[in-house]
Amino acid sequence: MIIGNIAGLTNQKDIYTFIDTAKKIKAKSCSLTIKFVVIGDGPLKNDLINYADANDLKKDIYFTGFRNTIDLLPEFNVFLLTSVTEGLPLTIYEAFASKVPVVSTMAGGIPEVVADGKTGFLTPIKDSETLSEKVLEILKNSDLSEYVKSNAFELVKKNHDLSTMQKHYYAFYKSII
Repeated sequence: MIIGNIAGLTNQKDIYTFIDTAKKIKAKSCSLTIKFVVIGDGPLKNDLINYADANDLKKDIYFTGFRNTIDLLPEFNVFLLTSVTEGLPLTIYEAFASKVPVVSTMAGGIPEVVADGKTGFLTPIKDSETLSEKVLEILKNSDLSEYVKSNAFELVKKNHDLSTMQKHYYAFYKSII
C-alpha cells in the first residue's frame, strides 16, 4: 500500500506532520505493508529526509524529488495532505479524478471541497494522531474507501468538466462586460 503527498517541501506543506503520521501508521499497522511517498522538492528536503531517518523511517518513506507529471498519483492508496496553510490545492482535484481517497488537514480552502466522511476526511492541523486513524480507516475498510472515491470522482465530474468550466467562464466574462 502507498500513502503519498505531492507538495513543495516548504513549511506551509508541513511534511513533518506527514512523517509523524507515517510513524504512527507504521506503529498501528504491523499486519499491513505500507510505504510512503513524497513527491516534490524544496528548501526543506534535506531536513525532512534527516527527520524521517531520525524517526526510523528510512526504509519506509521515499522522497522522489520534483516530477512534472502526476503519473504516480493513481498508484496511491491514500493521498495524505498535511498543510498548515493552503488555498485550494489542485492536487486534491487530481486525487479525486484519479479515484484516490484524500485525508487532509482543515487548512485554508480545503474544507470547501473535502466534505468530511463523504469526499474524504478532514482533521485539525498538525493532528498526526487523527490523520493516522483516518488513513488506517480507509485502508482497512474497502466499502468506505469506495464510497469516498466515488463521491469525490462524481464531484469532479459534475463540477469540473469542460462544459461546466465553459459556462463559468462565459458567465464571468459576461459579468465584466
